[in-house]
Amino acid sequence: MFGVGPGNADVMLVGEGPGDNEDKTGIPFSGPAGQLLNAMLEEAGLERDDLYITNIVKCRPNGNRVPTLVEVSICKPWLARQIEIISPLIIVAIGNPAVQTFFPNVKGGITKFHGQFWTTQSGRTVMPLIHTAAALRNEEWIPLIQDDLHKLKRWLDEQR
Repeated sequence: MFGVGPGNADVMLVGEGPGDNEDKTGIPFSGPAGQLLNAMLEEAGLERDDLYITNIVKCRPNGNRVPTLVEVSICKPWLARQIEIISPLIIVAIGNPAVQTFFPNVKGGITKFHGQFWTTQSGRTVMPLIHTAAALRNEEWIPLIQDDLHKLKRWLDEQR
């Protein structure tokens, strides 16, 4: 699964990898975590159809596990090319594996640095976001994600 969305999107959402539902449909974030993400995007005034959505790895790891560093390194050139082509104003790295792909030296869990605006070595703005799949298991993270998406919307409005 490569990704979906407009080729000129201002926002690129980058998740970890396709889950079982995504593998079947070919659409990133189309399972329960995607349904929650859609509702939260809408609530924050963001349109999913305006966003480019992809993953750090392009196929589902066996057992739906976290991708290995080798798997990430194999797929990284495709992700880099997607970023180059789309050239978003901001990348939203969803979950620890996505954040680690952009910032491999960052230590600590995403709950410590979600909603912050960081800059990559190449000058891209990245905002870490708690994964909606994690929020399905721990509902107290839902308001944190909602706050971060509102922060993203305000940031975008300022940039445009």
